[in-house]
Amino acid sequence: MNNGIVKTSSADGILTIEFSHPKGNCMPGSSLRELSKHIDQAAKDITTRAIILRSTGDSVFCSGASFDELLQVKTNQESEEFFGGFALVIKSMRNCPKPIITRVQGKAIGGGVGIIAASDYVVGLHSASARLSELSLGFGPFIIGPVVERRIGKANFQSMTLDTEWRDGKWCLQTGLFSKVSESISELDIEIQKIARTLADSNPAAFWELKEIFWNDIPNLSELLDKRVKITGSLVLSDFVREKV
Repeated sequence: MNNGIVKTSSADGILTIEFSHPKGNCMPGSSLRELSKHIDQAAKDITTRAIILRSTGDSVFCSGASFDELLQVKTNQESEEFFGGFALVIKSMRNCPKPIITRVQGKAIGGGVGIIAASDYVVGLHSASARLSELSLGFGPFIIGPVVERRIGKANFQSMTLDTEWRDGKWCLQTGLFSKVSESISELDIEIQKIARTLADSNPAAFWELKEIFWNDIPNLSELLDKRVKITGSLVLSDFVREKV
């Protein structure tokens, strides 16, 4: 069930974190904890100046939570531990003083959209798309909600939550989910390296002060995420959700 892999490589002060899973690059709990750990380690590593976050393959960036693992959840505690993984990753990304640049080469669903929204800079392929499917499954994007709403605005978050349709790369760029869009994989990789190099060469103290300003509209993020984990944990145990999943 836990076939996810998270690996890292480093060159010239830029740490690349790459995750993968045979089922649409979904994120089981083990992968989420591993991802959070690598981000926390990079935050303390003086040789790391910037982080590139990416996934494998060419069609899906991240399909969100692992449904196989979700179906094994039987208690509130197990449910909260599972969904707490996404909260853990978001907290690590928010608190990391190093710029996190995310490469989106394909579809992003649910928690994958949350990872994008928590990033400092995002370059997406023009054919990439995003979707919040949670409501159609019987719960909602409660945990990722604060960071997605911060990124694209309340109205866009509301419409994205309620109609659960795919949003194309153009929409993602216009709403701010993506910072920039590239027309091909080669252009995408060039742009990722370019912005990572620029940010790695910038003053780390200045970047951290700016990040604090960027995030000052959610001063209680950690407590809010913990509350949202409990809401989600309770809802996913219902018969409605089990049947949908």
